[in-house]
Amino acid sequence: MPVIIRNNDATELCITKGQEGHVVGWDAKLGPHGQNILETLFVKLDRPAKTIKIEGLPENVVPLVKNSRSIECLCPSDVTLTISRSQVSVLSNFAMTDYASQGKTRPFNVVDLNSCRNHLSYYTALSRSATCEGTVIFRELELLDDITKLRYDGQLPKSINGRLRNSVLRQYQQLKGKGYCPQNVMGPIRWSELYPMQTFQVMTDSSWKLITKSTTDKAAEEVEIQLLKQSKNVTRSFVPAQGSKALASTLKRKAEEDLNSDEPKSKKIRVSFGPTPEIPIGILWDSVNYS
Repeated sequence: MPVIIRNNDATELCITKGQEGHVVGWDAKLGPHGQNILETLFVKLDRPAKTIKIEGLPENVVPLVKNSRSIECLCPSDVTLTISRSQVSVLSNFAMTDYASQGKTRPFNVVDLNSCRNHLSYYTALSRSATCEGTVIFRELELLDDITKLRYDGQLPKSINGRLRNSVLRQYQQLKGKGYCPQNVMGPIRWSELYPMQTFQVMTDSSWKLITKSTTDKAAEEVEIQLLKQSKNVTRSFVPAQGSKALASTLKRKAEEDLNSDEPKSKKIRVSFGPTPEIPIGILWDSVNYS
């Protein structure tokens, strides 16, 4: 049975969380009520990081013992009960979600894309494959190939006229029956009348709607523009009272319009320099002793 280890019991022996393996044996004892209780599980590791050799055991076979965990339960009567559970920290590894498969590379990757929620989930599931030959997709690809071949040969009935993949498959299933299986389906995943394929659910296409700017929005925008123009005209025709000081206008205007205000402009002080004097300024230096 394939299993996956869920606890870091011994990292030096590659007994780590996420390590995969197969059960090769176990050791059990009798419980208080005469039932068999698992004591030790012997697992052969699949592709460990290094070769593990324990005395008395085959290569890459490690023992996993059960661990005890306690849980406190608070009852409605405020009584606290402690429940202790002993279990080997492994899970069956027949399948796993796309989230749990991250970081793993599988030589043989069997994926079911029917429940993927988005393209990220598709990518995670398919990118686990090491090769294309080792990838098996649980999807109706063989049925789609059969439909495409019939359409190419002009033998597809006119009743199969769906626009979506699901609707086409459902129409084809109603025509052929749930037990019909194409010849190119591999043996392990073939279905039959005894084990029929599940019925395809009815899927309707989402309604398309073209989003355009409504006429009411255009009318409201035109009214707003007219009101803005009127407010600008009223502001420009306003005459201030005599002796009052105009405040800064909130309307947009050019920079040169700010210079045309009624405030007196400050005079610039012009500094003029006369002609350069012919007589040197300062003391004449003696070139003999510089005095």
